Amino acid sequence: MRYAARAVGYSAGAPLWFPREAIQDDALFAALRRVHDHPTAPATAADLLAALGGLVRRHAITRPEATFVRAATRAALFNAAAYACHHAAEPLRVEELAARYRLRPTGFIRAFTGDGAAALAYALLCRVSHAKALLTAGHPLVDVALEAGFYDQSHFTNYFKRYVGVTPVAYRAAVRVV
Repeated sequence: MRYAARAVGYSAGAPLWFPREAIQDDALFAALRRVHDHPTAPATAADLLAALGGLVRRHAITRPEATFVRAATRAALFNAAAYACHHAAEPLRVEELAARYRLRPTGFIRAFTGDGAAALAYALLCRVSHAKALLTAGHPLVDVALEAGFYDQSHFTNYFKRYVGVTPVAYRAAVRVV
């Protein structure tokens, strides 16, 4: 990704950040799909670089203020992220998560967001990831929704589609085909 960013003119020192959790870009999807469908084609590396460059150019921004986070804060953030993912099915509050690792809520939010995703959005990603594993194992949708920490099947379906791009039923069907 860094090579693609440099190829389209981004500074090597500034970290890239994608402000949206999911990107809908039909042209980018088509370009990446071509690379995926024909991995041995002669122009694959150049096509992949062009597609990733398009991703960076159209959807990424730089966040220079996120480059310097104290080592102790980074360790606390790593532990908080692990805790949030492990307890994703439980209700999480940023204030409680920050206090658990001896950070002030505002500093915690700023540092965590500087790493690419807000704390609660990260917890949702963990919930969706857990749900994907349960779907792959063949669990019923209602059980998956509740075990992954969603209020109901509708809430689960909406978030799953937002983060994965397809409904849970379509995801399960695609996984079973492969």
